[in-house]
Amino acid sequence: MIDPMTRQRIHREAELTYGRIAALTQTSVRSVQRVLGEALPTPAELEAGRLARPHAGRPAVVLPCADRLKALLEERPGLPTTELLRIASTEWGWSGSRATFFRLVRGLRPVPVPEPMVRFEGLPGEFAQFDFGEAMVTYADGQSGKVIIFVGRLKFSRQVQVYVVPDQRTETLIRCVVACCRAWGGSPMVWVFDNPRTVVVSRPGESPVRLNADLAHLAGELRVAVELCAPRSGNQKGSVERGVGWAKNSFLRVRQFLDRRDLEAQLAAWLVEINTRRRSDATKEVPATLLAQEAGRLQERPVPWTADDYPLREAATVTPVATAVVRGTPYQVDPRAIGTVVTVLVRRHTVEFHTVRGTVVTHPRRDGVQVVQRRPGQATEVLTRLHGERKRNYWQRECLLALGPAAATFLEHLIHARGNGGWVREVARLFALLEERGGDQLYLALTRCVERGKHDIFAVEAALKEVA
Repeated sequence: MIDPMTRQRIHREAELTYGRIAALTQTSVRSVQRVLGEALPTPAELEAGRLARPHAGRPAVVLPCADRLKALLEERPGLPTTELLRIASTEWGWSGSRATFFRLVRGLRPVPVPEPMVRFEGLPGEFAQFDFGEAMVTYADGQSGKVIIFVGRLKFSRQVQVYVVPDQRTETLIRCVVACCRAWGGSPMVWVFDNPRTVVVSRPGESPVRLNADLAHLAGELRVAVELCAPRSGNQKGSVERGVGWAKNSFLRVRQFLDRRDLEAQLAAWLVEINTRRRSDATKEVPATLLAQEAGRLQERPVPWTADDYPLREAATVTPVATAVVRGTPYQVDPRAIGTVVTVLVRRHTVEFHTVRGTVVTHPRRDGVQVVQRRPGQATEVLTRLHGERKRNYWQRECLLALGPAAATFLEHLIHARGNGGWVREVARLFALLEERGGDQLYLALTRCVERGKHDIFAVEAALKEVA
């Protein structure tokens, strides 16, 4: 019997005469004729034949487990090679090298049969696909930078929205989805996504799939279904799959931009052109024309918020100093809610706290700021609930220290200059200015006083007139 390696060589030399091939492969002419009439040996046959050939050194360790491997791979073709190696080592007595085992598995693993591609068209108001993309852009001055875009596209009309975004976080995705649906006049029935961590929080292979809580909440409010696709799987996403690639290849990579502002201006004009003037290659219609046809279905799921106003819901516990921490920043809340859990509505520019006592406090949003954020009058609310003069004095001082390093430097000089207890009156006056003018203005005034080497209440009042 001619081994698979020799059969493969015979096929390689098929252009030579039978006699010449027989001489090169040390076989007979009849054997050459017979082999050339057969199919090429498969990769599995070649690997098994290579390992079965006699060679110097220790005996082969592959053959005893090759049959078991083949049977196991036929039963569970998707089993990772590392798991197969563990089974072979612990249960079958495999003692060969890792590389040898991986080569054996590569030769025995069944070749997957490609799944037929099914391209489908959506009905009016049925599907929209959303995805992030990024590309390197070189500006007119020669500087390069990464541009991240969010693309939303309706399947039926091919109406598209593209936004330049700072990141690919969940909040960015949520607000862009809201912006797309607002621009379309309502939401379609199904949202199609890839499987990024901003959408799915369950582990790969876990069933059922768990969506990000914020996305699931938004989908529930709009009565929308969410479908997930494997990345780069066009046969799952349908004809809208190349939305991100189309936006990059038709706009980002072919145009020249002066800077980021020019890029965004050109993007706005480009969206008007492709949505209202240019015919789609897929539908042969202008997207705005088809959007009018699906407008009735989109209006069945109206979007009542703007992208800025949509509230992401969180919970936070009120600390003993009447603050609640959101996105790394402590905010002052109702001191009567100390120790309770408050509901937090996070909008793009504001953070709103709802306490169990029914009180609502809204702050300008400032993420990642270690300084306590207080509205005018809030520090006094806490002060009125403190008993004892000493405790009240030190609470006022702590509110001032929390403004920042310049405030700490100013108070250090003030307190050491006035002596023990002599600082109380001026700190009380500074606290009143904090409540009256707000933390930002007072801190700027304190910074100017420190720069000028002046550490008294009169210098602060003069500096406040300058920053007003």
